[in-house]
Amino acid sequence: MRIAVVHSFYSAAQPSGENSVVLDQVAQLRRAGHDVSLVDRHTDDMSIERAYPLRAALTVATGRGASPSETLRKLRPDVVHVHNTFPNWGTAWLREWAPRTVATVHNYRPVCAAGTLFRDGHECRDCLSLPTLPAVEHACYRGSRTATIPLALASSPHGSIRRIPKAVARTIVLNRRAQALYEQVLGRRIDLVPNFVPSGTSKAITRGWVYVGRLGPEKGIDRLLRSWPQGQPLDVIGDGELAEQVGKQMAMRPEINALGLMPREQLLGTLASYCGVIVPSICSEGLPTIVLEAFARGVPAIMSNYVSAADQMSAEGTAVVYDPLAGATALRSALDEVAARGNGMRDAAQLLHAREYSPEIWQARIDRIYDQVASRR
Repeated sequence: MRIAVVHSFYSAAQPSGENSVVLDQVAQLRRAGHDVSLVDRHTDDMSIERAYPLRAALTVATGRGASPSETLRKLRPDVVHVHNTFPNWGTAWLREWAPRTVATVHNYRPVCAAGTLFRDGHECRDCLSLPTLPAVEHACYRGSRTATIPLALASSPHGSIRRIPKAVARTIVLNRRAQALYEQVLGRRIDLVPNFVPSGTSKAITRGWVYVGRLGPEKGIDRLLRSWPQGQPLDVIGDGELAEQVGKQMAMRPEINALGLMPREQLLGTLASYCGVIVPSICSEGLPTIVLEAFARGVPAIMSNYVSAADQMSAEGTAVVYDPLAGATALRSALDEVAARGNGMRDAAQLLHAREYSPEIWQARIDRIYDQVASRR
């Protein structure tokens, strides 16, 4: 089958797991025998142009801008798979290609300017009932009202980014909470196809705990460090707007190590040796890729109850759920439980990965959707 994957790559200055997911999926589709073309634009390449900020803002606000249509006509794909258009692709071209298009919605940007359903330290759904105005009022994108306006317009009911899951033949989300929300907002069936990661190898535990992710307020990293128990080793891997604040919090905590950004291969090479991964998010989040990478290596997780997949992972015996707003006692209890359950959780993590999150399982699910779209067209 001929497949064209359309994606706008986020800047390397703000590392995105979404970029890695797209590359992994393209590689897997090719291994499965599909003829795959990646039709992409890169923010790093384009942002050096003088007029780029204004052009990108207009593209996002109106949906009119760069189009992959000319390339797609040459490729003649059976299926077009869209991952991300923000901020470098327009969306008006979907009128022509929608009947053969599948879209994966990786976050909440079609309904939320911030893409997180999070504001001022708490979950926020204001724009679901009163689109555009609350986002601009609260400067939900990068703390700037001016920068928020294009995204607030794009995520409104008739906006350019909201158009994507409404217009295409099939829409895919990654977790049950997103599926329920988008089915309610869009009034149509939404497919659930979680991401995959390749299998890994388990190792003996030689390290403590690890947090991997962006150092942003919605990720709960500042609360995690304030609640972190004395004497428990913790590695913090990532970067973001709270990096300086995090550094100050750790200055007097020798058991906490800030390792900054780490190349993916290096991270995966050490991940299996940790006791567990910590996901302390205080915003609505699905199942982060780092958790899947950990499960593939037999590493359990401690997950915030704001993570939509947390209860499911707990039922599978691969994670312990805690309330990040409950302070040090709740966190300590979760750490103790993972330590006590030990090898049982590690075995359960690898079994769950093989059953639900392996490349083979993902391939079977996506092939069914592709076949249905291609045959119906």
